[in-house]
Order: sequence, then C-alpha cells, then structure tokens
Amino acid sequence: MRKQGGTIRLTRKAASRFHRGPRPPLRKQACDAAGRPYAPNTTRVPARAAKKSSLLERTVVLLVSGEMASLAREVRPAAPPQRPRGIRTRRAILRRAVALASVEGLEALTIGRLASALRMSKSGLFAHFGSKEELQCSAVEAARAIFVDAVIRPAAELRGLRRLRAYCQRWLSYTLLRDFPGGCFFTAASLEFDDRPGRVRDRIVELMTQWMRHLETTVHEARQAGEIDAHVDPRAVAFEIHSLAMGANWRNRLFKDPAALRLARRAIFARIDQLAATGRRRR
Repeated sequence: MRKQGGTIRLTRKAASRFHRGPRPPLRKQACDAAGRPYAPNTTRVPARAAKKSSLLERTVVLLVSGEMASLAREVRPAAPPQRPRGIRTRRAILRRAVALASVEGLEALTIGRLASALRMSKSGLFAHFGSKEELQCSAVEAARAIFVDAVIRPAAELRGLRRLRAYCQRWLSYTLLRDFPGGCFFTAASLEFDDRPGRVRDRIVELMTQWMRHLETTVHEARQAGEIDAHVDPRAVAFEIHSLAMGANWRNRLFKDPAALRLARRAIFARIDQLAATGRRRR
C-alpha cells in the first residue's frame, strides 16, 4: 500500500487480498490431554512403495475372495432328508429292480426298462436314480440288504460249525425267495460283470469278498474252538462250499433241475460233518 498525495494506492498483492475478502478462520488443531498439539505427520511414502502397497492390498483381496468362493462351493447345504413315503417308494422300486435283474441280467436293467415294468414315467425314476449306473449300483445294495437279512443276521448269535451250517442252510434257501425269481442275484451278477470294469463290478467284488471272509472267519473260529482239526485250511473250505452253492444255482437255473439245490445241500453238509469228525478224533 502506497500513499501518493491524498490518495492511497494499493499494491497489486494487497489489491488481490482485498478483492478475495477476509481469510477463513484457521482450523482447530487436535491436541492431547495436556493441551499440546499433536505433531503433524510429515512422513511421505515414496511413490514406488505406495504402488507396491496398493498392489499387495488388491492381491490379498483377490486371494481372500477366491478362498471364500472355493469354501462356498465346498460347503453345500445338506440334502433334505427323504420322507418316509419317499423311502418306501424307493424300496419298492428297488425290489422290483432286483427281481428284474435276477431274470434279465443286471446289464439289461435300465431306467427305461424299469419304468416300463413299473408303469412309471422315466422322469419319475430319474428323481430317484440319475443314471443307469446309479440304478445298477442301487440294485446291488438292495440285493445285499436282502442277503444280510435272510442269511447273515439270523446266524449272528451262533459260533463255529453251528454258524457255518446256518449260513449254508439259509444261503441255499435264499435263492428260492420270491425276491429272486431268476435265482441267486450275486451268482448271476458275478458271472455277468466279471470282465466289465466299473463301479458296479467293483462293488460286486467287494461284497463277494466280504462273504468269502465271513465263511473263512467262521471256519477259523471252529478251528480255534477245537471243533475241527488245526490243519484245516479255512480258505479252502470256504472255496469248496461256495463252489458247490454256485454250481447248484447254475444247474437249477440252466437245466431247471429242482434237485440241484438238494444235491448241493447234501454235499455241503457232508463236508461240514467230515470237518467235525476230524475235530472229534483230535479230542
């Protein structure tokens, strides 16, 4: 600001301040409990470090979001439990499937063939079984449940040769059940799928292995109890009994020979009596 004569002239800098108006009030500075202002943080982050930090944050966000998406795919809501009516319907369908497979073969069991036999729509069966293989595996499981109820469970309380006799008696009678109009389900399925790789064959092999072990374990228990000679091979005895029973089913179905099961029963029990005689001689 300059004074020339009676006139006051503003300099260019003062004039600009004058036209801008008064300065805004200063912002209050944050203070601590003692009233001392906090020291301003003047630390500057280099541009390269800031870029790396931003990239790291984005990477972490992507990883976390990816893990959560993967977890969401793995943790799926549990399927709602079937109602009792749906369970009964499925059991009835599988019993019909087992009967059909025992006559026509497990490979011939398809959703279309079963739907025709049950006079149901294919879509109705697809609600229970999503594929032919799933239907076949379910039929194998249903046949296993029938076998366990008819042969294994009634003899569970017995031991040694008594259990072995009960197994053989019920096994030969089980082939005459109305659930298997075509004879023993597993005898037919074993011959049909012996050279067909896949889930169905694998399950049949597993179940037949378990059955052979049941027979071997029973013979082994009889040997430990002194009912048979200590030199008897449980595996060989199980093989003999199984071969006689399978041969009886083959002759009964192929030649329509009702005496086949009677002949097999006589041969099997004669072998068991022979084993018991070795145990008595030892004592």
